[in-house]
Amino acid sequence: MKEADYVWPLRLTLMAAALTATVSGALFVSLIVRDSASLNVFNLASLIGTTQGAGLAFWFHKHPAIFIAGYLLFFAAVIPTTFAWIWLLYMPSLGFLTLALIIRIVSNARHWAFG
Repeated sequence: MKEADYVWPLRLTLMAAALTATVSGALFVSLIVRDSASLNVFNLASLIGTTQGAGLAFWFHKHPAIFIAGYLLFFAAVIPTTFAWIWLLYMPSLGFLTLALIIRIVSNARHWAFG
């Protein structure tokens, strides 16, 4: 695959990783500061899982298996947040990662089909 085919997926993944780190960091501080919220295993798993998933997808954007593993880790970490409004904070990152994945799949399919 050409180097140019990695440019937009890399940019989208970078935006997703930056947004995810920002959201997870803000939520972590929020959980510590607020008296009405508690820091538990599920909160930590979601915060760490989303950040690690987006980070894996970013750092290994040229390796399809690790990129997909990072995407799936991110998606799995967002699932526990669906019981509250928190999942809405992660939707832009999920959208960027999904778009990057679609571009990678289409780009690979184009190269496989047309050489």
